[in-house]
Amino acid sequence: MLKIRVEELAREPWEFSVVVGEGPTTSEHVVVISDEEFELYGGNMEPRELAKATVAFLLTQEKAEDMGDHFTLSDVEKEFPEYPEVVEDYSE
Repeated sequence: MLKIRVEELAREPWEFSVVVGEGPTTSEHVVVISDEEFELYGGNMEPRELAKATVAFLLTQEKAEDMGDHFTLSDVEKEFPEYPEVVEDYSE
């Protein structure tokens, strides 16, 4: 699996920079998590872990370069309705 690095950019809402890959083949994405989304999707995860798990899930569905540059968790659920039920499976 590709390396996933997460850096917190802001809170309320939470914003994370998520870099996928290493070297010249990296892609960067901004994952935004509102309080409502965290309550809905977070389960036992911290916000940073939820952002990473979300990107790990997306990598099973599409290539990193095909993911949007900026998205919310609700955006992910709209495209992949199974996301809420499986996202915790992608946490470390």
